[in-house]
Amino acid sequence: MSAKGRLVLFALAAAPATLWTLGSVAVGMPVGVTIVFVLALGLTFVGGAWLGHDWSRPVTVPAVLRCVLAGLCLSLILRTFCFSAYRIPSGGMEPTLLGAATPEHLRRCALPERHVSPGGDRIVVANHAYLFNEVGRFDVAVFRFPLDTPRIFVQRVVGLPDEEFMVWRGNIFARRDAGEFRLQRKSPQTQDSIWIEPPDEDLATQWTAQPPCRAVEGRLRTGTGESCFRFSGMLRDDGGRPVGDALVAFEVTAEEGSRVRAAVENEMGRFELVIEAGGSRIEYARGGDRRTHPLPGAKLRAGRAAPGRFMVYDGQAVLILDGKTHPAFEAVTFLDRELSSPRSVIEFGSTGPATFAKLRIGRDIYYKCEDPDHGGGENLQDGVPLRIGPGQYVMMGDNVGNSHDSRKWKRLTFRLKDGRRVICDSQAWRTHDEDAIREAMVRFGLSRRPDHYVRADVNGREWVFSDEDLDPARREPDREPFPFVRRGHITGKASWIWWPPARARTIR
Repeated sequence: MSAKGRLVLFALAAAPATLWTLGSVAVGMPVGVTIVFVLALGLTFVGGAWLGHDWSRPVTVPAVLRCVLAGLCLSLILRTFCFSAYRIPSGGMEPTLLGAATPEHLRRCALPERHVSPGGDRIVVANHAYLFNEVGRFDVAVFRFPLDTPRIFVQRVVGLPDEEFMVWRGNIFARRDAGEFRLQRKSPQTQDSIWIEPPDEDLATQWTAQPPCRAVEGRLRTGTGESCFRFSGMLRDDGGRPVGDALVAFEVTAEEGSRVRAAVENEMGRFELVIEAGGSRIEYARGGDRRTHPLPGAKLRAGRAAPGRFMVYDGQAVLILDGKTHPAFEAVTFLDRELSSPRSVIEFGSTGPATFAKLRIGRDIYYKCEDPDHGGGENLQDGVPLRIGPGQYVMMGDNVGNSHDSRKWKRLTFRLKDGRRVICDSQAWRTHDEDAIREAMVRFGLSRRPDHYVRADVNGREWVFSDEDLDPARREPDREPFPFVRRGHITGKASWIWWPPARARTIR
């Protein structure tokens, strides 16, 4: 076949893919999958012989149809077994994943400026991610909600099978067998993607400088002596709790012989970073425990702007300088209930002339156990171990103050007098939601208000029934904690945000 013939055949075969591309934007299918589809059509030239077509003969309609069919089949295989698309409807994973920007949500959202798409983030899910790999702690997993299996949830894995799991003062601890509880650490890449910045007004007004210094065009210029900038405020979560794990980031340009420093002090000790031309180090102090962690590969080059990120979290300190992540200094590994209450001191400065720009600070997620609805009867309690069985996982949203996750799930079981059972999540029982009940009455053609309305049972089925339908011996539903997700309900791993383009990134 001539080059012109191949071009014509590809153009004809790509026409359905073009239509699919336009449709994908409307329904939420990832553009990446569509691109794969188009490429698959082109690759059918190579596999044309497998379809029984002689490529030396003129282009015919059956040849085009075979080409389209082959590309479509390959694309559907990729779509079904490799990747799928999902739209984030709610704010339970903010700031990692943003939900739909409804007026009600924006009134409660701490990060309204980040909502650049009113429909929420659209993500690509790797369906094959756990085909050969184990589910990892702190993965952002996609799973079917065990109490309403048609619903898809996206949350972070915090507890793994066959371990004792515990939340203590904002951190995750776990142990196997009878060992000590170990502090569970997020990778630097994961941690760097979830820092939560304080409001701009706090960042602007709660800094003190010694000696006094003014910012000029967003830059701080220090003199020949010692200079120190301290954040005098306290980093707090949405519930007002003090958070000690913190990030201090800046871009620094130092002169010859100058030294740059940054420090974060929290309940686990004081971590001080010193960056010099000959190498860097992290100095740690907590009571009588004093240690130095050398970073010989982190060098400050005079006259050159160097972006730096000093992260202190999960009992360790990590430096990212010029885009390179240097070895972490792990100061605290095991549970210590004698630690002081969370506090946070953030400082940076220099010895000698230097210019600081692009200042940023942030706080870590503060994990907490209380029911976000404050309804009592929490599945998890701060400082109390939870035994996780084989094949079970514990999930939490990054927006811990507004996430329907393992802390909240309660299984309700209604027993009807005809022997049937209605099993649902406690939030699906909408008996006091008059608007929902009126809509259900219309759908079911009811003239009398039902006593009970269940939006969806474990199979997604809607129920309405009266008190007379209940087993006389079991008028009240059985209510029990249901904090686990079984391995079979996990369908994939959230891979990347593909829409809106301004938020396109890998999900960590």
